[in-house]
Amino acid sequence: MTATQPHPAPPLTIPDITGLDTLTAAFEYAKHGWHVGPVRPGTKHPGSILGKQWQSKTTRDPEIIADTWMTHTDAGIFLHVGRSGAIVIDVDTPTRLPDVLTTALTEHPAPFQRTRRSDAARRHYIYAQPAGRTLGNGLGRLPTGWGDLRGANGVIIVAPTTHPDPDGHYAWGRTGPVPQLPNEIAELLANTSTPVDVATDQTIRDFISQHDSGDDLDKLRTLTATYKKTIAAGDSRHQRAVSILAGMLKEAAAGYYPAAQAEQQLREAFLDAVAQPGHGQQGTARTGHAALEEWRGILAWAVAQAAHADPQATMERAQDHAPVDLSTLVDTASAASSNPTSENTTTSQATGSAETAPSSDLDRLLDPTTAAAAASDEPAPSWRPLDLTAILDGTYTRPEPTIMPRTDGPALFYPGKVHTVYGESESGKSWIAQHAAATTVTGGRVLFIDFESDAPDVTGRLTALGTTTEQLLSDAFAYVRPEASPHTFHEADEFAQLLAQQWDLCVLDGVTEALGLDGKSTMDNDEITAWMRDIARRIARTTGAAVILVDHVVKSTEGRGRFPIGGQAKMAAIDGAAFLIEPLTPIGPGLDGTLTVRVTKDRPGAVRAHAGAWRKSDRTQEAARVRLDSTHGDGTTTVTVQPPEYGELQAADPDKPFRPTKVMEKISRILETMREETSLRGLLDLYRDSGSKARRGTVIEAINHLADGGWIVETEGPRRARMFRSANVYRSHSDPDSDDFTGDLATYTTTVSDRYSTVPGNAGGPLPDDRSPGPLTGGPGTERSRGPQTEHSDRVRSPEQTYVNQFTGEIHVGEEDPQW
Repeated sequence: MTATQPHPAPPLTIPDITGLDTLTAAFEYAKHGWHVGPVRPGTKHPGSILGKQWQSKTTRDPEIIADTWMTHTDAGIFLHVGRSGAIVIDVDTPTRLPDVLTTALTEHPAPFQRTRRSDAARRHYIYAQPAGRTLGNGLGRLPTGWGDLRGANGVIIVAPTTHPDPDGHYAWGRTGPVPQLPNEIAELLANTSTPVDVATDQTIRDFISQHDSGDDLDKLRTLTATYKKTIAAGDSRHQRAVSILAGMLKEAAAGYYPAAQAEQQLREAFLDAVAQPGHGQQGTARTGHAALEEWRGILAWAVAQAAHADPQATMERAQDHAPVDLSTLVDTASAASSNPTSENTTTSQATGSAETAPSSDLDRLLDPTTAAAAASDEPAPSWRPLDLTAILDGTYTRPEPTIMPRTDGPALFYPGKVHTVYGESESGKSWIAQHAAATTVTGGRVLFIDFESDAPDVTGRLTALGTTTEQLLSDAFAYVRPEASPHTFHEADEFAQLLAQQWDLCVLDGVTEALGLDGKSTMDNDEITAWMRDIARRIARTTGAAVILVDHVVKSTEGRGRFPIGGQAKMAAIDGAAFLIEPLTPIGPGLDGTLTVRVTKDRPGAVRAHAGAWRKSDRTQEAARVRLDSTHGDGTTTVTVQPPEYGELQAADPDKPFRPTKVMEKISRILETMREETSLRGLLDLYRDSGSKARRGTVIEAINHLADGGWIVETEGPRRARMFRSANVYRSHSDPDSDDFTGDLATYTTTVSDRYSTVPGNAGGPLPDDRSPGPLTGGPGTERSRGPQTEHSDRVRSPEQTYVNQFTGEIHVGEEDPQW
């Protein structure tokens, strides 16, 4: 099948860069068709910054340009004349300019740049290469002594770069479209006789279009598999791609297979390879614009070599080599990726068709400035002042959450906003997002982007929650399992198609994995902010979806705070609400469990307005209590989103003293494992060795609270050392003074001393009356385990009616339960 003709290269233009700095000017040159490069101040050498092989490192990619000039802020600009498809007449001695040039320059005016302050006639005249020709730097039949030509492999330094000579000055005297070199000059010049270092974009387009025949796809697959096998063995990903692509394109020119298909297959293999951490000679990983720009340089060099190769010599060389068994090139490490029928292989490749890649694919590769403009979703500059009329005229309504309503009406998630739900592993955070999806898909559209699980698990959960097969297979639901950044070349179109649709809910499950795929660090706030703006907020803004990010928390409960794991920017970038998920009872198959959804941030404010009491330890409020009942026996799960347990009537107590209950529980667990008494210093060391990170003062305060409450016993050891042993298990969820208390304060009537006196196995009876609160001091051998009364001491029951589970610390009031 004949390839669709790629679009011609954009016409070259010299833009007006008056008043622009070098970075902005470089953007303008690239946008108008020029491959640009940085040059070190005081020199004209194009490799002064780019180094060796600079010819393949010039660029038109806006992001590469930004990175380059932000790194080298004092760098000048050079135009890669040859790669851009231009030729420059560099006039150094105007008085010796031959008549043919004088006439042509007058009759065919072109953009020009002055290069000297004292002699305005010393200029660079800019023309486009004649169609179908590649002119080098030789003067041909032109006389000498007036200046030079800059064609293939040529460069010129351009404004606003500072000239290295005192009298030098780069300034455009005429800007605008670049005309083709006049025929009267072109006829005096010869095509270059040696391969150019890199081909122009138009040469690449022409080469791909012209060499579109051949069906020896096994040969093509063999070369692709060879690349993957050598890379797996540690060979250089760049150098091996250079040599194999040049060979591929030479064989394409000889008619073995379409050039477009060869370029596409090896490009995909190369981009996949460089995205992985390197080993051996492979260097660091490259993704996104950096990887694509590297490939553009490789392609430009390979086309330049293949265009000057002799097809007959290529065929003779190919015939001298025996056919290679493809299976010998595919090992267990690369079998899946090199299988011609794998999902990374196009349909035409799998079926043996010679159909080439669509022209738009090549156009997007060669013109990154156009691709960047098309990918931009900004309707207007964000620094433009906003019209506040609609906000201040009384018609504006604040955002209200509509996704995942509670049984009493208020919902949790705002349309068009970004939210996060986070918690420990198996806390139920994914259940919350999946329930939101299951309830939304019945009347809306759901986009589920899964970085952590897989399709069978997610669809199984959604089916258990009541979603039908018809709904999951309809246009109302889309499941995506990304394996690469949405900005990689072969993923960008699909991501753009998702953004072009309207969604009611978007779930991104696995924020840590998503950041990694995009080459971002979970600890770098700048990179997190960039990802949130570019992915999460972009989805919300362009599709109208309520975006839910599913994330984890740090393992240490003491150092967890209010935030998900990683940089603080994760929370700062949320413009909807953030929720901490805490299980109260186990959830899972065959269980009827409960978890709380605590709001930790609510920028619009409508969720907190219907939340419960404020928990001072982490400044959160219970926004909902969710019951997940999986006891039906048929694999289904019923989810009930209820109001907070204590509703809006539960008032926070600002005078309640702080108790480090999480640290108290950790200390209790440590002492429960000890058979002998442990000193204060030893207990502090054990706490630190456990990986916990609370401050020393907080740990000592927790120890004192445990001793005061009768959960541990303190004695005085040698040299007045404080010695401790466990007397009772402490769990924060069974402590009425803890924010984690899950009992009913209205019926809780025991005292702290009752807890100690009724622990099974404690024969000591009630504590003596003389153990009143006071400093933890005493004479040698004395035990201190004091138990002040709680605020509910006016409703104390007798000790025999109160029982404490010695394994869980749970409190039971009433008749004795045998299991207690």
